[in-house]
Amino acid sequence: MRFKPLPTQERLKELFEYDEERGALIRKTSRGGSKAGTVAGTIRKDGRLETTIDRVTYLVNRLMWMFHYGEDPSEMIVDHRNEDCSDDRIENLRLATNGQNLINVSKTKGYCWDKVNKKYMAKIQINGITKFIGRYLTEAEARAAYVEKARKVFGEFAPAC
Repeated sequence: MRFKPLPTQERLKELFEYDEERGALIRKTSRGGSKAGTVAGTIRKDGRLETTIDRVTYLVNRLMWMFHYGEDPSEMIVDHRNEDCSDDRIENLRLATNGQNLINVSKTKGYCWDKVNKKYMAKIQINGITKFIGRYLTEAEARAAYVEKARKVFGEFAPAC
């Protein structure tokens, strides 16, 4: 994935203030149709926020990273820890490779009811391959087994369930 080089931290701090409570960049000046004091960003179809600076459109989470750390994430993805791509609070953002980011967007919870064996079954997907973890009497046991395995395999990028 190719990302555009970001404006400098100095330029971002010239244009925006950080609202810590909302995790938002607030415009310092009015430009075009945007007014000073408003939150920067419009929501895209995928739920991410984007905004335009000097006629170039950027993802707000990437701008947030540059604003706080003064470094362009370059080819790294700015991932949302809680999987809410509109939550750009700096403590919710982390750098990830494309593979790590794909792990974090998993929509499967990692366990289900096995009708045949009448038990809960835990499974995990690793590099596109589903691996069996085990069968359990309760949903809580299956969930715990999945969470333990996901943490071992994916570390901090383990999907929430």
